[in-house]
Amino acid sequence: MSSKQLWNPETLRGYPEPDYTSQYPVPGGPDRLPVEWHRERVRALQERMRSEDIGGIVINDGPNVIYFSGLFVSVTERPFYLYIPTEGEPTFFSPYLDVDLLRTWWVDDYETYFDYPEAEGTLEDPGDTVDLLAWMARGLAERGMTSGRLAFDKPLGRDQIRRIGEVLPGVELVDAPEIPLSFRMVKTPEELDLVRQAAGFGDLIMEYAVWLIREHGPGLWDHDAGRMIRAYGEDLIFSRVAVDGTPHVGSGSGLRFCSARAGRVNAYPHPNQPYRKKLEPGDAVQVALVPSIGGHTAEYYRALHIGPMSDHARRLWEAHTEVTHLQAELSVPGVTCGEVARKCLLRYRELGVEQYAYHRPAHGQGMEGHQAPYISPGDTTVLQPGMCFSNEPGLYDAENGVGYNHGNVVIVGTEGAEVPNAYPMTPESCFINW
Repeated sequence: MSSKQLWNPETLRGYPEPDYTSQYPVPGGPDRLPVEWHRERVRALQERMRSEDIGGIVINDGPNVIYFSGLFVSVTERPFYLYIPTEGEPTFFSPYLDVDLLRTWWVDDYETYFDYPEAEGTLEDPGDTVDLLAWMARGLAERGMTSGRLAFDKPLGRDQIRRIGEVLPGVELVDAPEIPLSFRMVKTPEELDLVRQAAGFGDLIMEYAVWLIREHGPGLWDHDAGRMIRAYGEDLIFSRVAVDGTPHVGSGSGLRFCSARAGRVNAYPHPNQPYRKKLEPGDAVQVALVPSIGGHTAEYYRALHIGPMSDHARRLWEAHTEVTHLQAELSVPGVTCGEVARKCLLRYRELGVEQYAYHRPAHGQGMEGHQAPYISPGDTTVLQPGMCFSNEPGLYDAENGVGYNHGNVVIVGTEGAEVPNAYPMTPESCFINW
């Protein structure tokens, strides 16, 4: 495949057009989960609620809304609720600004209010102010939720409990964020296919990024490199994921995050410095991507270095790369997250670089990025097939201005782990000499 076919010269005028042929294929397959998948997830949730004697659940967390309904919606300060009863069909309680998305989606039952704060009605007839939480509770009562246990995916405050209780006095309110999260922590085969596709796009984009720095890096600023990589990556993804402006088409796909940073900024796990430095010999460079297909992401970082490289820097890079592989090897069903984390951190101690390890090796990978469980010493969650984690046990040395943090997605399989990110973590692939 010629990369020229995937580059829009109008996107960034004056930037070098790719002149290489990629070794990676463009991923194929569905670019989002079908409606029937979401319907099945609702049925599975209803079965879980019946087993726990729960009459319904109110979902307000954005990723949970998307997971069960399939509606990609921006949940802001405007209250947006998805109600799923134990028996029957779901209901949306939504701000009016989303009404055209609701009208074209499979959940037929919905109510809207004009806007936040506290306004009902429509633009033509805005109506009086209203307590929107009580408004939603009245909608639940109209749909039969007047007794039994009602779960919420976000813990309720004392005032919220009072306001809902005034409308639903016979209902027991239950905090149950663990119920929807337990579904999302273990991915289905259909979700894993989207994760693998996202990683496949990451292969192509990372290959371009390293080619760009290797061939056109001298004098290039890191923030310009980041823009070029993003333009290439989005052209690439949307060469396969068709979009036409129609609601729900291509939703959740694109580059969730993309950056290139050079020099001392890499010596900090979460730097607060702007990325504004010319690429120069001796720089540590990190390219960070988070491709997303249908809302399912694959973290993709590579710790690069432009020669020359000190012995100390190479020692850190090699130790980090070894432990990145180790984390994946340890991620098998039946072990706890804490066991994996402790063995990774112990290996850093054995290598004599523990003072440069500033954080846990990984977080759970979900639609929102960071998701429970965590590859951290204190997490006792047992790994199961279908769980996804990041793979980034970085090392950082602020005193010497270097830091390295590869990043992959680790999929826990039935026997071992799968790392779909294919761009190598080798000196030949990550070290650049001009």
